[in-house]
Amino acid sequence: MGVQGFAVVNVTIQQPTKKPRSGERASEQKEANRRIAREKMRIEHTIGSVKRCRIIRDKLRYWRDT
Repeated sequence: MGVQGFAVVNVTIQQPTKKPRSGERASEQKEANRRIAREKMRIEHTIGSVKRCRIIRDKLRYWRDT
C-alpha cells in the first residue's frame, strides 16, 4: 500500500474501486475492496499502537553503557 501524497520507488498504490452510477460493482471488485480495507486496517492499527506506546517520539531514558 502507498500514500498518494508522495512517490516512493517500488511502491504500488492500491485504491478501492468506486461504485458506478449505473449500478453495482462486480463481486471481484467487492472482494478486492475488502482485501484493501483489511490491509489498510492492519497498517492503521500498527501506526496507532506505535503512537500510543510513544515508541518513536520519546527518548530512551534507561540506556546502559556497555
